[in-house]
Amino acid sequence: MDPFDFEAEAVLFFRQSGKGRSYPLTIRRFERACEAILFAAENLSHFTIKGCSIEIGDIRIDGNDVYDFYRRPDFPLIRLNEGTA
Repeated sequence: MDPFDFEAEAVLFFRQSGKGRSYPLTIRRFERACEAILFAAENLSHFTIKGCSIEIGDIRIDGNDVYDFYRRPDFPLIRLNEGTA
């Protein structure tokens, strides 16, 4: 597995949609990429996440690849279902 800088700044782009209606593009900046990944994986609908992207410098994470980064063993934040020990 290639190393990834979860501490780098990131920008999340997504567009909510539903009931045949399309909403404006939402852009959210995060101080750390891990926070953007966590937000997308835990707060966006499965349908919305398919069309989202996260930009971390020259790296771009698209759609369902967000889940791959969220599930990585080196992901530094506590996931929703992990809780605390």
